[in-house]
Amino acid sequence: MINTAIERHKINRSVYINSYSGNFKRNLLSINLVSAATRENITTSSLIPYLLERGSANYPDLMTIRRTLCDLYGSDMSLTMSSGGGERILSGRITGISEKYLGKGVFVDDKRIDLLLDLIFNPLTDGDGFLEAWFNIDKEKHRIRIESEIEDKRNYCLKLLRESFFKDDVRSLPVTGFPEDIDKITPSSLYQAYKEFLENCKIEIVYVGDRVESVTSRIESFFKSDKFSDYITENLPAIKYGEEELIDFKIETQQTKIAMAYTAGRSLTDREKTVFRVANVVLGGSPVSRLFRNLREISGLCYYCDSFPNLNAGSLMIDGGIDSNNINKFRNIVKREIFEMASGEIGDKELKNAVDITGKRLKKISDSPAAIMRWILNSVLNKGEIELPLDEFRRTMTVSRQEISELMELFKIKTTVILSEPGVEGFNV
Repeated sequence: MINTAIERHKINRSVYINSYSGNFKRNLLSINLVSAATRENITTSSLIPYLLERGSANYPDLMTIRRTLCDLYGSDMSLTMSSGGGERILSGRITGISEKYLGKGVFVDDKRIDLLLDLIFNPLTDGDGFLEAWFNIDKEKHRIRIESEIEDKRNYCLKLLRESFFKDDVRSLPVTGFPEDIDKITPSSLYQAYKEFLENCKIEIVYVGDRVESVTSRIESFFKSDKFSDYITENLPAIKYGEEELIDFKIETQQTKIAMAYTAGRSLTDREKTVFRVANVVLGGSPVSRLFRNLREISGLCYYCDSFPNLNAGSLMIDGGIDSNNINKFRNIVKREIFEMASGEIGDKELKNAVDITGKRLKKISDSPAAIMRWILNSVLNKGEIELPLDEFRRTMTVSRQEISELMELFKIKTTVILSEPGVEGFNV
């Protein structure tokens, strides 16, 4: 387990580098630009990674990029856009073999850094916009991606749940944006949106690997300019309690999908977030959980079931794939299990298993650079500071039955969504 310090340094206004010196054969560099999400920029920002990964001023096409990655001993690179809380995160990542395994006189770290920085900050343009030929292809590709989301019924049900649960909140915005916005975007407007993203963001850089001083020095020299502005993350509140909203969405599907969202009604304390990790393992976040055992194994009411805690939003989402005549049976068992946990009905062995499973998951973080990178990034985005998995592990080992009971007592049902065939009676079954 990671038990040594993860270094964090401020390079410039709203620009930070976080590094962990580990004994891995592959090094990982992740550059993350974080900016506020809005209804106006959600679709446009989704298109940005497509154009950036196509080429830059110094790497003008995909062939050049691929050849460069091959020359860098088979390095891997990706550019993505995601959402977290009320923010959009443009992430560039490159991984490759450590120089110490490549023999004397082989130097590739600086070249990897330069490639990733050039693709993110020096895109290939035509006049005041991105190249139109590339743009037209990627625009249609993204339109198809949005329109095809409905084909994954489970994820589509969860998407509808988030949109309703976080209604009138930026957290309700779909990660990929809106299809009706696609045709409003032009090469010029997309490039302008890209520049605005850069002008109004904070940058969190994470490096996991060896030669930390050399790598961080190279990165720091790039970000020493004055073009970066101050950025403050807005902490969004938890969803308030309210009457349960029931949504019955009719669609052609072989299996009815159900998704339920609970809210704690307020933001959770740091200690409650630790307790929440363990409580979720008891409820539905493991193969030995109550929902898996009682919904699937004993009652045979679902084909799958899972629970997803959102520590920062103070919310809990549960989903399952069921037969249409089991909708209310599923809901009633979920409500019963949460009520029993809130009442303190948690066995000694059940608690011990949940604590052990959570602890093992925290220990596992140190097994790969990617897992370490995700932990560091989540830590700095959510808390603004570095936290060691070992510290969370120690806190986890002390979680009590009483703490789980008090936490689960907070959670109240807010939204339920079902996807079912036309003709199915839905919540009346």
